[in-house]
Amino acid sequence: MNLKIQQTYYSIGIIRKHEDLEQRYCLLHDRQAYEFYEKFSSFRRLYDKMFSRRFAVIFSLTCLFAYWFYRPLPNRLADRNVLQIIEPLIRIVYVFPIKILSYAGSDWQIYWARKSLHTLARLSTWAHSMSSDVESFDSQFDGVPVRIYIPKTLHSDGALVFIHGGGFVLFDVETYDALTRDLASETGMVTVSINYRLAPENIFPAAVEDCERALVHFLREGYQALRVNPLKVALIGDSAGGNLVAVTTQRLQRFHDLPSLQLQVLIYPFLQLLDLKTPSYRTALNEYAGTALLEPASLARYILMYLGLDTKHTEALLKNSHRSLVDRYGEQYGYISHSHLPKSFALEAFSNAESCVQDENLAALMEPYIFDPNFSPLLSENLTNLPPALIVTCEYDILRDEGFFYAKRLKEHNVDVFWWHLEDGFHGMFNMHRLLSLARAQLTKMSAFIRAVIGNSKTESEVATIMMSRFTLTDQLHNKSPRQVEQKT
Repeated sequence: MNLKIQQTYYSIGIIRKHEDLEQRYCLLHDRQAYEFYEKFSSFRRLYDKMFSRRFAVIFSLTCLFAYWFYRPLPNRLADRNVLQIIEPLIRIVYVFPIKILSYAGSDWQIYWARKSLHTLARLSTWAHSMSSDVESFDSQFDGVPVRIYIPKTLHSDGALVFIHGGGFVLFDVETYDALTRDLASETGMVTVSINYRLAPENIFPAAVEDCERALVHFLREGYQALRVNPLKVALIGDSAGGNLVAVTTQRLQRFHDLPSLQLQVLIYPFLQLLDLKTPSYRTALNEYAGTALLEPASLARYILMYLGLDTKHTEALLKNSHRSLVDRYGEQYGYISHSHLPKSFALEAFSNAESCVQDENLAALMEPYIFDPNFSPLLSENLTNLPPALIVTCEYDILRDEGFFYAKRLKEHNVDVFWWHLEDGFHGMFNMHRLLSLARAQLTKMSAFIRAVIGNSKTESEVATIMMSRFTLTDQLHNKSPRQVEQKT
């Protein structure tokens, strides 16, 4: 066999063992070639040995890490394949460091939470280009910082006022810039985003005061410079922002000289802290505990910060150890009775009266806040004369049930309510609307709803007419299996 051909065959591993011996004999006649061959063979044997060991180690560690790190997400969750990549990233960047920093104090936790989540939020918006058809600038309404978005093409002289979420502790108008910008673009309306003060630097009711002050200023005089019709204003917010929407809408009834809001939009809102053992809380522990989806401990910790209370009470709060308040405020507790929930929400073998260790000190600490409508709008005694409401809830959200409770209570007070339940949605999905198809589709749907209600309406009767003609509705809320459709409650 030709020597060059043999060398070529050997390099690709075709030469058999007896041919290798023949080649070695031939190479002995050429000392230089033989020395090169020996060095190459030694290197190849060493490389193969090292590579095989390294590969085995790396592969084993990867398998162990994946087994330890992997958390299965619910099968019905929307965009599950995308979330299976995003969710571990959030745990690495946010969840795990927060747990480690708990030993260093809450100040470090807050610092890291704000920095990491803000960075992740900004990264998610880079997946798609910004809405180029919307201009924005920062301003102040009665001393409250706001960011104003003006679409280059206006479809209505109405306006949106947006209040961001984040557990009253996290996020700002910059973090929510992509969402509010796209809302302005899709509705074709001027949009104002309120940058209220955050806890724990500014505890309750600082956020409430900021939102009310900014909204009152806008309805009283701020609308003029923006050429907005004050009779066509919607207030919208998510999570903690949904709480502030409900609270501000209720408080606005005190101002008889102001035009009424045309619509309030509450997206997976936080509305009460009396019962942290509702079926949606318990479902979270059963189905997606350990994931980056909103879990009870984080919510309780941030709410305690918002109230200016020590976060050492987090565990006791999660156990409903403040439930002795129920004996003194039984009527309000009836507002959130689990028996009111749709059958698909209820959990078997569970009742509101589940036993727990009572903590009278915790109850005394929580009592001034839990029944204050400025903190718990769901437990407000009077909900009459409020503007129409759109309430969006998600199946995979610890706040699912209280959104339903609020829709039911508004209906009982003759308020027009539209309840949208997303069976494959989760808390915080709209913060990733540029990455998730469901969030993007629902944002478009929500924008269409707002345009229908506000875009061409001037009176409340016209609003009701548009609502009834534009959407398919049903009055069968109680005991009806929720669907991803519009429902009039």
